[in-house]
Amino acid sequence: MARTVTVEIELELVERFRAARDARRAAGEALDASYSPEALGAFTGAQRAEDEAAVWLALQAANRAK
Repeated sequence: MARTVTVEIELELVERFRAARDARRAAGEALDASYSPEALGAFTGAQRAEDEAAVWLALQAANRAK
């Protein structure tokens, strides 16, 4: 049976994730609109930033759920 845990997450981490997600979406739209090496690089960098922000959120949730 699944258990439910409620944890408090630092707002700064949530805001960083949201900003990274928005930047990745914008970079993806720019890449779709006009492919270029620069646009691809921007999208790849934005993906990495979003992934890193998501990892920090997950780590904090895991640490606080103990």
